[in-house]
Amino acid sequence: MKILTIAIPSYNSMDYMRNCIESLLPGGEDVEILIVDDGSKDETPAIADEYEEKYPGIIRAIHQENGGHGEAVNAGLRNATGALTRSAVTLPLFCSISTTLWENRTSPPRSMISRRRFCSTTYNLSVPT
Repeated sequence: MKILTIAIPSYNSMDYMRNCIESLLPGGEDVEILIVDDGSKDETPAIADEYEEKYPGIIRAIHQENGGHGEAVNAGLRNATGALTRSAVTLPLFCSISTTLWENRTSPPRSMISRRRFCSTTYNLSVPT
């Protein structure tokens, strides 16, 4: 089981989604990254598929008709398998926190689950409104 699932709701996001995805990859096999393409008209679906193919077992691309940001977040939550789930709605702060945790670990990632729960509690895993 994955420790953490991060859903990235995406609509016409090709200009910045690579940076977002790359910033989450240091989590490795303990992280599930769901790229939820919400009916994009640009290259977002192709980029999502490219990353899913390049990182099987870590990244999943979910394609749906445009339902708005809330529906993309909900699709991520419905498809999450991690013990903890977070939408990338407020991604910059979260990426900073998670990158620091992963870069500074000295023991296997599973031993950090209590820290991740602390981070999650502080960061509030509820869906923002």
